[in-house]
Formats: sequence, C-alpha cells, structure tokens
Amino acid sequence: MLKTLKYWVDDSREFKDNDGSEPEGEIVFVEVGGNFYVFELDEDDGYRSHCDEWQNIPRTTILKWIEEKGLTEKKIHYDRLELNKAIGETHWDLRAFIGTTVVFAVGTDDSDDYYPSFEFDYAGNQDENNPSKR
Repeated sequence: MLKTLKYWVDDSREFKDNDGSEPEGEIVFVEVGGNFYVFELDEDDGYRSHCDEWQNIPRTTILKWIEEKGLTEKKIHYDRLELNKAIGETHWDLRAFIGTTVVFAVGTDDSDDYYPSFEFDYAGNQDENNPSKR
C-alpha cells in the first residue's frame, strides 16, 4: 500500500538570508508522517541550501500560514522514504521511492565533493506515480 507525501512550493522569495539578500530558488514545504520540513533551496549557493524541521509549531498554524500564502498542495505517493541529515549540518535530503525508483527528491546534493548544490525533483502530481490510478 502506498503512502502519501504532501508538499507546497513557494518561489516568491519572501524569505531573506541573514545578510538581507533574496537568493534565487524555492522554498519547499513537506509534510510526511505528521512532520513538517522546510527546505530552502538556493540556486546561487549550495552551502546556503538547508532544511529545518518544524517540531514545535501546531499543524493547523502551519497549514493556515501556507493557505494564506496561496500555495497549492501537491501529493506524491511512495512506498519507502529516506530522510538523511548530516550530523551537525543543515544539509538534509529527503527521497521518496516506489520500489527502487525515486519519485520525489529535495535537499542538498553532495555528489560533488568540492561544492554542494540543491536538488528538487518529483515524478508529478498525485496520480502520475500511483499505479492504482493509471
């Protein structure tokens, strides 16, 4: 049986870095298993891309805030999830799979040993990767 991951994408860049700049990229909000994660993806600097887990904010507060921003809820179906966090780092990555196929990936791409970048890739909407809906 497939599980559902919900996500919202904000490309309005209302968030600012500590230096006041507004880097290019997206903010991706992910809800999985009742937990919310916020991935800030910076196209200009992989080191600035990061993720925070919102642990102490009520779900209703987060959903109201997302609704007020006018973000559209999207869904991905998956059967296995991997959430990896480098200890002491903000470099997280979250991947959802159906079998061995990655259907959703967001976070820091550390495949380049010299300089990280960000990744955000998904298989489509709620029905595209759901075999029962094909």
